[in-house]
Amino acid sequence: MKTNLKIITPIVTKDRSLLKEIKKYRRDDLDIDHVAIEQGPASIENSFDDALCALNLLKQAAQAEQSGYTIPGY
Repeated sequence: MKTNLKIITPIVTKDRSLLKEIKKYRRDDLDIDHVAIEQGPASIENSFDDALCALNLLKQAAQAEQSGYTIPGY
């Protein structure tokens, strides 16, 4: 059985270096993908930033789960 794993970065960024790093861990039975939230803070420095990213993070997680991905840590 193949596992589809999606890592969601809880900040707005165009940096895809994490995706390059995680590609080396892909196997025949494990596919790893990465996405960042589309709206929210560029960094999380305090509880206000945390609250700003929460809704979009949960939307990304729900969307990924509906597409058959496993969300680590949630």
